[in-house]
Amino acid sequence: MDINNFGPFDSDVWGTVSDWIILLVTIITGLLIWFTLKSQMEVQKIQLGLAVIENEVYRRSKLPQFEISASKTLIEVHTDPIRSEFTVEIELSNSDCKTSSLSFSSATSSIINPTPEGVASELLSEISSIKTLPVAANTPIETFETEGCVINGELRFEDMVGNEYSQKFSIVSKLGSLKTGSYMPVFLGSKLFR
Repeated sequence: MDINNFGPFDSDVWGTVSDWIILLVTIITGLLIWFTLKSQMEVQKIQLGLAVIENEVYRRSKLPQFEISASKTLIEVHTDPIRSEFTVEIELSNSDCKTSSLSFSSATSSIINPTPEGVASELLSEISSIKTLPVAANTPIETFETEGCVINGELRFEDMVGNEYSQKFSIVSKLGSLKTGSYMPVFLGSKLFR
């Protein structure tokens, strides 16, 4: 009996035990690498979720908010259209931010000052104190008597980490009164997670 004869098993065709062990170790190593990469992808998803939560916590704690006030400087009621001039004060409260644009619109009046380009360029710098802007509008007499001069404004800005916001406000002037209303800032998105 020959010790190297295993009958139908031919080591030249099927390989030796060490060949099979190398194949088995390679398969096990490949599976372990695949499970490790899958685990790393899950950890990265969790870390991204935590970063989003931390960004939201920071954003809520440092929410920039502008206080908007207006004072009447002139109303010419003996002309058609009625000319209304205001001084708008914009004051940043709570934290620092960078302003990107300020726009005014009105459904009842035609805004004659400021021009949109002038407002945007004036407020592109960082705001950390009070900014004062002159605003003027012409309103037809019929509209002024019923609705008054209504001017809507929108301030778009971003905080120091790239969160973008929008805050809207309105100025309503009637014959004897001037009211300003300001809304809470609305979160538009973040530059960090785009």
